[in-house]
Amino acid sequence: MNKKLITKIITIGLVLILLGGAVITTYAAITKVDQVKVAVKKTGVTPKIESPKSITKDELALKVKREPKKEVDISDVNISDDFDKEVRDSDKTNSNKNINNLKKALKELEIPETYRDKIKALIKKGYRLPDILIAYNFLNEYYGKISQIEGLLEKNKNGKTWDVVFNEYTMNKGEFIPTNFDKSYIENLIKTDGISADDIMIADRMAFNGTKKFDELIDIKKTGKNWKDIKVENEIINMEEKLLHTAISGTEIKKITQSGELNEKEAIEALVIAQKMGKTDDEVIAKMKKHEKKEHIYAEYFNQKYK
Repeated sequence: MNKKLITKIITIGLVLILLGGAVITTYAAITKVDQVKVAVKKTGVTPKIESPKSITKDELALKVKREPKKEVDISDVNISDDFDKEVRDSDKTNSNKNINNLKKALKELEIPETYRDKIKALIKKGYRLPDILIAYNFLNEYYGKISQIEGLLEKNKNGKTWDVVFNEYTMNKGEFIPTNFDKSYIENLIKTDGISADDIMIADRMAFNGTKKFDELIDIKKTGKNWKDIKVENEIINMEEKLLHTAISGTEIKKITQSGELNEKEAIEALVIAQKMGKTDDEVIAKMKKHEKKEHIYAEYFNQKYK
């Protein structure tokens, strides 16, 4: 056995990708089986994927384990009597199901009180709770604003399917691309007390959506304010204090892309979507190989979740 081959570990590259609230940081390393080691590192680089140059039969079986999506425990979730009544009166046939889904959403998405009031107001206007939650979930993925939800609901009410509504939103908004900050600037920023890599990416995402400028958001965060309060002040729906960190191996990417049906970016998107939706990788990969857009996949999933 070649001892040098076993002990040789050469770092090839680092990937930092922000996909709908997911951070994927990958170290590609050469070992005996050319496998990829996955970790999280506080740094900022231009997104670039590095995969093993070749893949063996043994490597095809190698898969980084990701935690399955857990069922949301709603035993500690309470809603006011008037909110409960509003939901039940709006759809008496599906009242129990709607209350259950509402409680799951309140906990899963950490919906603040001011946004709960907005949901109640939308129900009073005649919008159905399942549709409200579908629109809310979508905007949560894209760091949308609470003020945008009624516009999406109105389009759906006027006959557009959710995948069309979602696609129009993303087409008008444009794709979020992380800012290519100067490396020294990011390194110094991370050394600042109270500022993490997650903080930088959250601020970058919010700045893209036209809340405040990146520097302004970072200055506010430096004061010790939490992101939930900052987001509510700026109408952002997503309440994450930290981004989802998902481990993905270069071997997985190689396996998915070897047929040529998906490129590396699409393969990563498929794995991230599967993780966030609690679906199997193969299920989402199959959809993307059929050229189904992310918006269509989200629409299908949210419809199944709330209707």
